[in-house]
Amino acid sequence: MEGKKTYKAHVMVLAYHGQGHINPMVQFSKRLASKGMKVTVSAMLSTTKAMKSASSSVIFESIYDDVTEGGVGAQGGFKAFLDRFEASGSQNLTELIKKQEISEYPVKCLVYDANLPWALAIAKNFAIPGLPPPKLPNVMSLGAVTGKHSPIIKQICKQFDNIENAEWVLFNSFDKLEEEVVKWMSNLWTVMNIGPTVPSVYLDNRVENDNDYGFNMYKPSTEACMQWLNTKETGSFLDQMTNAYLVERVWGVGVQPKEVEQNRTTAKEIGRCINEVMNGEEIRNKALEWKSLAKEAIDENGSSDTHIDEIISRIVAL
Repeated sequence: MEGKKTYKAHVMVLAYHGQGHINPMVQFSKRLASKGMKVTVSAMLSTTKAMKSASSSVIFESIYDDVTEGGVGAQGGFKAFLDRFEASGSQNLTELIKKQEISEYPVKCLVYDANLPWALAIAKNFAIPGLPPPKLPNVMSLGAVTGKHSPIIKQICKQFDNIENAEWVLFNSFDKLEEEVVKWMSNLWTVMNIGPTVPSVYLDNRVENDNDYGFNMYKPSTEACMQWLNTKETGSFLDQMTNAYLVERVWGVGVQPKEVEQNRTTAKEIGRCINEVMNGEEIRNKALEWKSLAKEAIDENGSSDTHIDEIISRIVAL
């Protein structure tokens, strides 16, 4: 008869809505679970339903019924959704953590998306560490502008309201990718890189059955994409990231189109950039170099792997 599963400790993960936020959180959760941690991911009802097939090693719990109470597209727009999510989500998250207090594995740590800074107060109320992984993406405006700045910009800035009170600040990156930035930020906060948080099959293959993200808000056109990719030469396809300055000037894996007038360029210029990215030997070599360094970081005894082990050790010791 199979024995009862034991864990080192229990971590609660609070995910923000949106695929680009949820998938890295789930990948980090899988990584923690592979190292003997019990991990519960809390999110909106619609996403927890979709995520339950993402991993058998992680528990998914809903703390906000966006179907009944309304999601981003409901009345009031983005700002109203955030207010509802905070009011209802904070109460339900509190009850969920409280419920675990009488279990064999009470929650020892709360990992939350930095776009949900109210989670830190909940962590402090339970005397458990709070770990926000912040990021500042290139974003478009969502919802009506009710002042000088749009709701989405206000929300992004709000994530830094109480960051100095968090025990650790986690980033979905790795040390060698942004050495100078990490060094500077370490003077402000206890910064740790724990990435890249992508399926293990693309990197170290140390997380069992971690072959894909397992969660898609939209139906992926996998077959059509693969058919297109199969018509291309091996190694001829390279991804572009959002921060043009870092991609081109620092990491050397992209080209920014030249403007012919304010915020505009030409089809010819776009074609030139695509050709340089797809066929440029220097960019190809840089991409392979970063790929190798990313694998090294998350592999056994790599910088990100070491950071994750350190976090686990401190949680277990609480």
